[in-house]
Amino acid sequence: MGIKKDSLLASIDIGSNTLRLLIAEVSGSGEIRELYSESRITRLGEGISIGKDLDPKAIERTVNALKIFKESADRYPLQGLSAVATSAVREASNKKDFLTMVKKEAGLVVDVIAGREEAKLTLTGVLAGIRKLPAHSIVMDIGGGSTEFIFSEGNKPKALVSMNFGVVPLTETFIKNDPVEKKDLRDLRSAVKRWIEVSGERIDKAVYNKGKRYRKKGNFLPEGTRLIGTAGTITTLAAIDQGLERYSFSRINNYVLKRSSVEKIFSWLKDMTLEERRNIPALEPGREDLILPGSLILLEAMNHFGFREVIVSDYGLREGIILNLQRRLSKN
Repeated sequence: MGIKKDSLLASIDIGSNTLRLLIAEVSGSGEIRELYSESRITRLGEGISIGKDLDPKAIERTVNALKIFKESADRYPLQGLSAVATSAVREASNKKDFLTMVKKEAGLVVDVIAGREEAKLTLTGVLAGIRKLPAHSIVMDIGGGSTEFIFSEGNKPKALVSMNFGVVPLTETFIKNDPVEKKDLRDLRSAVKRWIEVSGERIDKAVYNKGKRYRKKGNFLPEGTRLIGTAGTITTLAAIDQGLERYSFSRINNYVLKRSSVEKIFSWLKDMTLEERRNIPALEPGREDLILPGSLILLEAMNHFGFREVIVSDYGLREGIILNLQRRLSKN
């Protein structure tokens, strides 16, 4: 028997840096009405760029947060809950131990998804929150352990690219001093540029399959293609750009962030100490070191593909998870 037209559902996104819970009513047409949401930075992927195991302390922080999420979810008469883990867990050699602990201590069965599936779900979630759907778009998700690029025509994905570079490993590899040294920033920028070029090449080949040498600066993109950005780095930059003291969904979702603003914010942040960044109201605690690599990923992507602005989406993977859950349940 299928679920009712309006479904009360929950999703948990277990990211490499941030955990996100969403409890929402989902209509038959896919409209999401949030009832409760929460996010916690636990840095589950901390150290995984150096070793292959999830760190015991990171696991403990994450499991404790997931217990709280489960307690919050249990207060609602849910018709379904879906918990999904991404980059850090799928890359970890001890992921089975982690999943067993989460099931035993938090009562959650977690689905570990591949990068392409993560990209598909992210696209589904992002497009559900965009006011005016572009004819063509590149959706960009800057995560803790990976970065996804999805080229789409309307709501149809034409190329899904998931790259194993995210803000946590980039921070651990390149951000070694406080404040950051100029040489480390140069090395970070060079590494990010290389990753972006490879990402663009993979999108080009996936869309056109011509096997020709990659055309730089995004010349393969159809005229009018828009860049849409999701996840913590981009929403944080939108909040900083507006001088917000508190995070506001209505002020963030569909906000148009200029490339010139990203450049100014990055130039401002790079000369600060960690303590100085912690005093920025719009900068979530725990993100003060990660914001530099994240800003560079966005900036270099905009430069490479030739975008002067990015449409900011507060919707993303967790909304895609909840919509996918609704579809699965409606078929039963």
